Amino acid sequence: MKNETMENKLRTSDLVEGVNNLFTMLDELEDENEISDRLWKALEDTHHSLEDKFQAWASYLQYQEGLINIRKEEIKRLQQKNKAEENKIKNAKNQMYFYLKQLEVKKLETPLYNFNIQKSKASVIIEDDKKIPKQYKKVETIEKIDKQEIYKDLKEGKEIEGVYLKENESLRIR
Repeated sequence: MKNETMENKLRTSDLVEGVNNLFTMLDELEDENEISDRLWKALEDTHHSLEDKFQAWASYLQYQEGLINIRKEEIKRLQQKNKAEENKIKNAKNQMYFYLKQLEVKKLETPLYNFNIQKSKASVIIEDDKKIPKQYKKVETIEKIDKQEIYKDLKEGKEIEGVYLKENESLRIR
């Protein structure tokens, strides 16, 4: 990296400022014949430096997006592995419970662990929710704005108070 030219060490903001200065100089010239080869060369070099900078940015972004995708896949793989391990734990506990129930043993002591079958909080089982009295039912109302419908109406020229379409721009790298 020590052999880098000064041109490559310029910050992007310096390059943009340089291009703007060159265009200002060009605008100030009254005669097109006054534009020297040196000025055109400087403009060309600055433009190429800016292109190189943007190409480096695009490579960096592509690399970072790749890392993010790799991490996402690894997270998904680890979550699946955790789920499988959780299922193994649940199955092992269910088997231990089953064997203790079959043997009619409520308590088992070993040198390292104690195993107990104990009552836990009762669960409410609903067999038919239509038979449940109204006093046990809650009604929840969710108000949600349908942006897709608003978008469609605005595109068709309808005016809706408190709403407008905002055009967006973004950088696309291909």
